[in-house]
Amino acid sequence: MLTINIGISHCLLGAQVRYDGKGKRSSICSSFLANDYNLLPICPEVEAGLSIPRPAVELVQYPHEIKALGRDDNLVDVTSTLRQFCATQVPQLTDLSGFILTPRSPSCGLNTVPIKSPHGQLLNANGRGIFAELLVDHYPSLPVIEEPELAKKKHFACSNYR
Repeated sequence: MLTINIGISHCLLGAQVRYDGKGKRSSICSSFLANDYNLLPICPEVEAGLSIPRPAVELVQYPHEIKALGRDDNLVDVTSTLRQFCATQVPQLTDLSGFILTPRSPSCGLNTVPIKSPHGQLLNANGRGIFAELLVDHYPSLPVIEEPELAKKKHFACSNYR
């Protein structure tokens, strides 16, 4: 039997790894997909060494880079921690056939992450998280999707699956 490996944001399987110590369990991922695919959970923030719980971070645009800074305390800067983890981990994900990401996450959001100015002004509501950006750049042919979009396609996928 052929094993199909799908990467997935760990919180979507219910793991309590989010900044607030909670999960974001997706029934389509943890029930339907888990039965037919080998789901490989990754939480870039936790695997990079950030604590649970941890200060919420947001993406802030500076002239030459986007930084992951504390939402409530901009002295919290986890940019280099996340980027170092991603630079090491992403090239090792060679056996994946796809990846399911968490929306609005500063690490795993695909096209839904708010990017703000240093003064808090919303610059882009459709930004990409640090991990998702590197994943897409490194594997441009890898199918990636945010969980809500996958859930919208569930009916189609289920009816045509077998």
